[in-house]
Order: sequence, then C-alpha cells, then structure tokens
Amino acid sequence: MTMKYRFSSQVLHARLARKLTQEQAAELLNISIRWYKQIEKGEVLPSAELALKIVAEFEIDGKKLKEGA
Repeated sequence: MTMKYRFSSQVLHARLARKLTQEQAAELLNISIRWYKQIEKGEVLPSAELALKIVAEFEIDGKKLKEGA
C-alpha cells in the first residue's frame, strides 16, 4: 500500500470516528470539499503543511502511516 493510500485511509477513519461529513471536515481544514475528497480518496497527497494540519486536527498516529503498519 502506498503512502498516499495509507494516508487517505487514516483520514477517512479519523473523520468517521469524529462523525463528520466530508463537507464539515473540509470546512474545519479550510479547504474546498473537492480537494478534501481527492485527499480522502487517495487521488492526491496534500502539501506537507496541510498534511501536518490534518494529522494534528484528526489526531492521526504517525506510526500508522509507516510501511506495513
């Protein structure tokens, strides 16, 4: 599994755990819903700055992003 898909999977699970819609998550991160959906689908990787913001906002464990985790 690539980093892009590991990241998108963690974002999806974190959003669902918080019971947020994609629109609410995008608003929380101050990005467009289209951009958020692309991140969550694994179509794109966000910039380092946005990735850090997502990890912090959704409390994603960086260890889970490592290969094979």
